[in-house]
Amino acid sequence: MAVQFDPETFDALPWEMRHRLLRSFKCGRTDSYRLRDWLLRHAVMDDVVHVRRRAAVALADWIGAARFVNEVVAPIVEEADAGAATQAIELLLLIGRHPDEAKMHCLTWIKHASPEVRVAAARVLGKWHTHTGSTFNALVKATKDDEWKVRLAAWVALRGTLERETEALDELLKVALHDARVDIRGWAVRAVYRLQGRMRRGFLDIIASLVDDENAEVRRAAMDVLLNSPRERTIQQEFDRIEQMQNRFGMDISNMPHERSYALLKSVIDENTDRVTVYEDHIRVLGDSGAEWIVDKDGCSVVCDDWPRLICITPSGKLPEGDQLVAYVLTMLNDLTAAERITQIAGGLAMSKDGHAK
Repeated sequence: MAVQFDPETFDALPWEMRHRLLRSFKCGRTDSYRLRDWLLRHAVMDDVVHVRRRAAVALADWIGAARFVNEVVAPIVEEADAGAATQAIELLLLIGRHPDEAKMHCLTWIKHASPEVRVAAARVLGKWHTHTGSTFNALVKATKDDEWKVRLAAWVALRGTLERETEALDELLKVALHDARVDIRGWAVRAVYRLQGRMRRGFLDIIASLVDDENAEVRRAAMDVLLNSPRERTIQQEFDRIEQMQNRFGMDISNMPHERSYALLKSVIDENTDRVTVYEDHIRVLGDSGAEWIVDKDGCSVVCDDWPRLICITPSGKLPEGDQLVAYVLTMLNDLTAAERITQIAGGLAMSKDGHAK
């Protein structure tokens, strides 16, 4: 049996009961403008977000998502004050659906006179693919808004697009790293940390400069980027990170075997840096034949899943900790044909008394 609402007593119910009643609401086939207006009032004005969400979903289900945008949300944004307009736009986030009508309206609302409305419009636009077209252009323009909250909302909306590693997007992210507002600088530093492949020298120089930022949160985030680099990076990116640590903090990597090995790798593999990728616990090397070799991060073992039989090599222990990693990676770039060749090259590296390879 369908639940019968009594608008006069509904407001007095606990919010849990209001939410339950709305969840059990069954729409009829006949338009009832009185019921529609009643649902709209509670979708927009209820003081509990769970009730607003349920009422908005019920209304969108009843009249359709497109009509919900055009006949419910749009008139409020155009006629009401900024607070009510913002709350109306946020209903588009609550209903969990994103019709094209909402996108078209938000492209207009992101130019609204009220910063709160522009923020809400940017948040909704972030629900679409933002890497091309009018949505991308509108959000990029919003990153230059005079109001910092609008700029931040636009950057957050572009987060998925920034994961696409292109020079144009890199330049956009560098703009955020130099933003005058500390909230945006902090967000941008954390974004660099999250996004893989963003450890090229241009970013590292900016991040290193933010270690002296006036804000403690930005300084802490910058330190996290330098000391805890992303999960995946090329050997060139890893060497740039180490170089920044040396230059910025005066760290001596001679007593840090793994860091010293990375620096040695950089100095000898040159143009092959894009064939060596560093992960959290291992390194992958693409050999000349296209086979992918996997080296344990500590340099303790090497395997190749593409080989007819699984190859696992354990170093003889003649090399200082971490240095066998260098020998293995250099050898794998030339694509090994037998496990013995790795052992031969690694064991043949004569070490001088000061611990450097001759």
